[in-house]
Order: sequence, then structure tokens, then C-alpha cells
Amino acid sequence: MLTAVSLRATVLRQSIRIQLEQHAVRARLLVRNETGKDPEIVNKDDLITLEIPATLKRQRGELRLIIPGPQGNEPRRESVHALVKAISRAHEWVRRIETGEFKDQRAIAVATGINERYISHILPCAFVAPDVVEAIIEGDHTSDLDLACLLNNASLNWRYQRRCLHDR
Repeated sequence: MLTAVSLRATVLRQSIRIQLEQHAVRARLLVRNETGKDPEIVNKDDLITLEIPATLKRQRGELRLIIPGPQGNEPRRESVHALVKAISRAHEWVRRIETGEFKDQRAIAVATGINERYISHILPCAFVAPDVVEAIIEGDHTSDLDLACLLNNASLNWRYQRRCLHDR
């Protein structure tokens, strides 16, 4: 729907500006009348311009768009796909080792075609504290948390994990 009504989106230094065609928005939002005709549109030349405060932040080679949350002072976050993927893979691999499907990391590497060294780096993610995992899934963590930081702080001591990963 957004592509049908938007005319232009511009990323500026401190904000994002989106221009919408008012007649297209009205046509999409208003229900057709009993005759099946579209509602009358007053002026097709009107533009709706939305400007949303936002910043671009480069982090470890990745460019992220930070949009403030409802309070305006806290950035709105989403879960980081690489973190969720690493945690879910690690849990799955540990489960399959526990059930006897895989004997060790080498068996996982052979079965999945993934480098054994990578598997050994990711496996500790299965032992991240549950509340930290929940925070990662909900995106309720610091914006600088990435896979390298998670792997460097994936200690078996949950108190240490919370201090390093969640309460940063």
C-alpha cells in the first residue's frame, strides 16, 4: 500500500522525509460507496509531507537507520537478524547433540556444510541467559550489540552476560 501512495522518500542528515499523494491516500483509506465508485477526491495536487527524526549510524561496516521511540529520546530497536540466527542455530545444534543425532561439532559441520570453526564459535550462544535472549529477540538491547560482541561475551556466567550484554 505504501508504494502505491508514496511519491518520494528522502533520507536527510537528521531525518527522513516522505511525500505522499493525498488523493492516493484518500482513495486507499476511504471505502467505496454503494454504487461501487471511488469516493470523490477534492484536489489531486495536494501532497502530504511527513518528516521523521532519524539518524544513520555506521556500525562494523553496516549502516543502520536509528528512529527515536515514542519518548523521542530512546532509539526504537528491532531484533538483529544475525544475533537471532546464531542463538537459534546454537540451540538447535545443542539439542541435536543431546538427542544423539550428532556426536560432536565435526558431525554438525559435515551434515550442515558449515565450517567447523564457525560452529565452535556459535555453540556458546546456546548458553546465553534466557532474559538476555529475550531482550535480543525483542530488540531490547543496546544498538551497538552485534554478533562479535555477543560471541566475545558469551560466558557461562549469566550475571557476567547480563552486565556485558544487556545492561550496557
